Amino acid sequence: MPKISIIIATFNAAKTLQTALDSISSLQMQDWECIIVDGASKDETIEIVRRYANADSRFRYVSEPDKGIYDAFNKGWKMARGEWIHYLGADDRLTPDGFSELLKNVTDVPVVSGNVCLAHDDGTLKLNVSKGFGGCHQGKLVKRDLLMKFGGFNTAYRILADKDLFMRMKNGNVPIKNVDVCVAHFALGGVSQNFDMLWERTKENFRIYREDKNTRWPLLKTAYISVRSLLVIWKHKIHR
Repeated sequence: MPKISIIIATFNAAKTLQTALDSISSLQMQDWECIIVDGASKDETIEIVRRYANADSRFRYVSEPDKGIYDAFNKGWKMARGEWIHYLGADDRLTPDGFSELLKNVTDVPVVSGNVCLAHDDGTLKLNVSKGFGGCHQGKLVKRDLLMKFGGFNTAYRILADKDLFMRMKNGNVPIKNVDVCVAHFALGGVSQNFDMLWERTKENFRIYREDKNTRWPLLKTAYISVRSLLVIWKHKIHR
């Protein structure tokens, strides 16, 4: 049984997927499997995946229509055989030693979290330090049993189901350990960096904060987060 199951959700990801898969093949630790959950891509995504699966049996895949990225994420952890689950974007890449360093620091916690390097289009990197359940999901390892306990991702959220899941874990007093090591490079872009999706993100943030037991002023906090998101998107546009 593999120690870590790396889940990648794909849809027409042929332009970037090879970089992500190469970074997995280059991991220092060898005790992993990678599950690609594809949403019936129309480009060469599956041809690329098949090449890796034929060369290394640790790569597995399924390709069928789905209901979005979090539906694919749920399929992934249900297919997984590993003790730990990690989610990687099809345009992201892992650092060679990140998982090894995380697992050195695991004791009896069900979630361990490292840092993520935010990658701009011009090649510059900015470190995103993980604090508690904050930060990018690309930096986190979660026990499969814990995902099962919490029912995985709530697919009612199109954009922030990962934030909702980690908020539920936080409110459930799930122990987490943060480790000062860069686990992955996260490619800025997509819906998380898109002006057009900002309103949808704002609505989902408000719903999450409204249901958060520890947030007294959900509307105020949503406004604060939305302004921060707007500034991040604006800075990203300048870097491009």
